[in-house]
Amino acid sequence: MRKLQPDLVLSSVYEGPEVLFSQEQRIQGPYPVVVNELLPAQLQSQFSQLRGYVQGAEAPVLVDDTDLAKAVEAVRARRIELLGLARNEAAVATGRWYALTRISDDLRTTLEELERWDRSTLPLEKQLEECRGPRTDPSKPTASK
Repeated sequence: MRKLQPDLVLSSVYEGPEVLFSQEQRIQGPYPVVVNELLPAQLQSQFSQLRGYVQGAEAPVLVDDTDLAKAVEAVRARRIELLGLARNEAAVATGRWYALTRISDDLRTTLEELERWDRSTLPLEKQLEECRGPRTDPSKPTASK
């Protein structure tokens, strides 16, 4: 790959997402935990963030508090705290958007850089000859005769 495309850096395609998402995770607050703690167990199967992973099935319903009015009151009592936590979740979602947009741009750029090899009409042997040939640095001008 280095001979075909000396300026191509594939490591960023693999390392980039981990670096970007680790930065976003550092600002993740306790909002998801607090919200899950406030939801009565019998509502967890309906509101689970993982619910969409299984189509046509529902998780078993657990019951811990039959008085849902009491659960609603607990949410109301902590509404100021929840608002602050929700704002932080907006910051996390914004960070995640930036990370995903950067990853998308990196992948698109890499694919564009590789496109000439993907769509090349040269026979494979000719492409391999170019790989075996002397490596040139595209940033250095060639001497003219």
